[in-house]
Amino acid sequence: MPAPFERPAAAIVIRVRPNDTLAYSLPVWLICRGANLAVSLQEEGPAQPRMPAPCRHLQPSCVVGGIEVSQLMAVVETVHELWPQAGVWPGELVARARARDACAGIVALCNGVSPFLLSLPSANVCADPELAQRVRASMSQGGSGTPLARCSVTAMAVLAELLAVRGLLDRPASDRVQALLGGKAASDWMTQPAVRRRMLLGPWRQGLVQGAMHGFSRE
Repeated sequence: MPAPFERPAAAIVIRVRPNDTLAYSLPVWLICRGANLAVSLQEEGPAQPRMPAPCRHLQPSCVVGGIEVSQLMAVVETVHELWPQAGVWPGELVARARARDACAGIVALCNGVSPFLLSLPSANVCADPELAQRVRASMSQGGSGTPLARCSVTAMAVLAELLAVRGLLDRPASDRVQALLGGKAASDWMTQPAVRRRMLLGPWRQGLVQGAMHGFSRE
C-alpha cells in the first residue's frame, strides 16, 4: 500500500518579473494547488506602468523544491519527479503519456502566438486539428480517475484560452476550464499581492490577468 502523500511546507515559488503578464504562471499555480502543493508568488520588482510592447508572454521563473527551473513543461515534470504521489500526471502509463503529449502541444502552440493574432477577437490560430483532438481526448478521460483540479492538461488549457488560441477546445472541455477558473484556486490567485497590484494599473487590467478573474468568452 503506497504511503500517504505529505504536503511539503514550501514546495514551489513562482518569481514574478516586472514585465511578467503572469499568463504562464497561472497554470503552474493551478496545477500545484490542485495537487495540494504549497505555492507562492514572489515579486522581483514592481510591475511596469505599461504592459510590454510587443506583449511578451514569459515562461515562469520558478524554484521547485529548491531547484530553479524556467520552462513550463520542465516545471511540471520536476514537480512530478519530486512529489509523484501528488498526482500532477495521471497514474496510468497511457493516460500519462497522452496528457504529456497534449500539454507539450499546447505550450508549443502558445509560444508561437503573436501579438497581432491576440488582437483579433475572432482569430483561430489552431492550425493543428490533430493537436486539438489530442487535447480533447486527454481532457475527456481525465486519466484513471484523476480529479479535474489535478489534471495538468486542464490547467494548460487555461493558458490556451487566456492567450486566445481558439479552436483548441470543444464545449465540454471549455466547461471544465470554466469550472477551474471559477474555483477556489483561481480565486486565491486573484488575491495575491502581485496580481492585485497589476489589476490596479489600467493597461494590465486589459491584459491577460483579467482573463483569470472574469473567465473567458467564446465566439
